[in-house]
This record gives sequence, C-alpha cells and structure tokens, in this order.
Amino acid sequence: MPDLSNRRICFIAGTLGCGGAERQLAYMLRVLQAERAQVSVLSLTEGEFWEEPLLRSGVEIVHVGGDGSRLGRLRAIVREVRRLQPEVLQSGHFFTNMYAALAARMTGVREIGAIRSQVQNEVEAIGGMLGKLSLRLPRVMCANSRAAVERAIIAGVPRERIRFLPNVVDTDWFTPGDRGYDRPVTVLGVGSLRPVKRFDLFLNVIARLHAHGGDHLRAVIVGEGPERERLIHRRDELGLREVVEFPGASEDMRPWYEKADVFLSTSDVEGTPNVVLEAMACGLPIVATDVGDVRSLLPDGFGLVVQPGDELALAVAMSILMDSAYTREEFSRRCRAAAMRRNVCSLVQTLRDIYWSVLHPSSDFS
Repeated sequence: MPDLSNRRICFIAGTLGCGGAERQLAYMLRVLQAERAQVSVLSLTEGEFWEEPLLRSGVEIVHVGGDGSRLGRLRAIVREVRRLQPEVLQSGHFFTNMYAALAARMTGVREIGAIRSQVQNEVEAIGGMLGKLSLRLPRVMCANSRAAVERAIIAGVPRERIRFLPNVVDTDWFTPGDRGYDRPVTVLGVGSLRPVKRFDLFLNVIARLHAHGGDHLRAVIVGEGPERERLIHRRDELGLREVVEFPGASEDMRPWYEKADVFLSTSDVEGTPNVVLEAMACGLPIVATDVGDVRSLLPDGFGLVVQPGDELALAVAMSILMDSAYTREEFSRRCRAAAMRRNVCSLVQTLRDIYWSVLHPSSDFS
C-alpha cells in the first residue's frame, strides 16, 4: 500500500483566501499531516484567511509573491524549492500551474498542476499562450471534476497525465441545523457575484415564485463581486427589496446554511462546487443547473437538476420543495447522507494513489 509518511510535498497557492480552492487545499494538508507527510506552502499572498489556521496546525508557509513580477515570483519559488527539497511540487490553482511546472523542471522535482473549473474558462482567464501552457506544461494534472477531465482531454492533455482529485467536505464542521416550519421558506445562493454564477437568473426564479403566492418566501445571496450593484438594482426592479437579502461575503458560512431551507445554484460553469457539498452536508435540499459534476454529487432521485439557463425549469423544481416540508425533509436527509460519502477522510486513498503514480512514474513519463 502506498505510504505518505515522511514524503515531502510542497504546494504553490495563488491565494489563501476563503474560496473553495483554498478550502480544498486546507483539507489536503490536513490529510497529509495525518498521514505524517512533511508539507509546506509557498503563497503568492500574505495575511489571508487560511494563513493563521494553517500555521497553527504546523504547516510551514513562505511568502513568494513580494516581487510582483512573474519572473521575480518564479525566482523566489525556485529558491524555496531548493531549500525545502520537496519530492512533489503541487499547484493549488490553475493560474499557478506555470510556476509549478517551470520550478519543477529547474530543480529536478515532480510537479502536479491543478484544474479547478471547466478548463476553457480557466485558460481564457489567463489568456494567450500562457493560458494554453498552464494547461499543457504540467506533467501531471489533477482535476476536481470528471467533466474537467474530459474537457482537458479534448483540449489536448493526454488522459494518462490527468488524475481525478475530487472535492470533499468536512461533515463534522458542516452539520444540519434545527429548522422550524413556522417561518418563511428561505432560499440560499452562495458565490462570487460574477456573470458566470448567474445570480440574475436566481433573482428571476425568486420573482416567479413570489409572484405565484410566495409571500412565505425569503432569499439570501451570500457573496461579493463586480455584479453586486447591478444585482441589487435588478432585485429592486423586480419588487424583491423585502424578499432578497445581500449580506456580502462571509468567512463562516455555517450560520447561513443553518438558516436556509433550500439551496439554489444557477451557475453556467462549475467544476465540483464546494458550496453545493457544504449545503448538502448541512442538510439542505439542492436545486441546481447541470454543470460540472453537480449531478454526480446528488443522491439519485433526490436532486433537482436542470439545464443551465432554464429559468422556468428552475422555478418548477423550486416549487416542488417550497410546497412540501415533508419533501424538503426527505431530500435533506438524503443529501446529508450523500455528503458523508465525500467526507475529508475519503481523500486518504486518493492522495496515496496520486502521489505514488507521480513518484513512481512509468517509463513514458516525461
């Protein structure tokens, strides 16, 4: 059986903020520490959300982003890799793949790149040749969704160079709350307020439900982003000022999950969204668009999944849950059980297999 004890693994993190990729990085570090691996993080940023808890847990964090230029960052990364002498240098974000690939080649270590979404949008976000190289240069890539694996292959990455590294959730941290039935049904949306998350569609769905006797309905959209003012304006245009709340971003999502009754995800693009897993772990019934690996997260027959952009289908799915507390309770129980199968502990064997394949490559690995 592959053993991770005393293996030296170093991660490159583009940020240690409170996003989904950063939470998954924290989960991986926790598992690796439990397996007695030696772990460290090279971070392009300083003083963000995950830095303090990771330091408290014994993870060495080195800031390598001070120069600001790509070349300066690469020099700092190479210097630290030579000092730390890891066996594996692993990228935590797609936009740090180039650093991992180049630094690994300059220092003679093995590297792993990251795919966190659906490939094309990540490549386009970096742009040009750098975006394409960020996908193709790492000698091994870990994708957090089966959909991303297939898209990467279509984009030209050989299948044998891709590993599936599923997102997981801490089901001891994210737990069901006590939900009463003597209050309005609360619908929760979570995410960056960017066009791809389609919170405009979320608002339209809430407006449909409210117009058809939804006086017992409330909604909350937790997150920040460039679309915030436009979305608030749209909410007011739809007459939902007293229905939909925009509280901003939250570093601790548990209170919001506990106050909600249904989780609604309207994204056009996802990989394996952390927020859906967290909502499931908190016992929330899920209505979502069929993007990334969302469908595979949900228990068979107990997830309402529709095509992206289909406002009417989303509203119909929502009404099924809105109309019956019993239905919500049954979906809640099944979603929690499905999330338990994605607990952090399930990462152990996956990480053992991935690092074994990287450290003991076949003869055609180059």
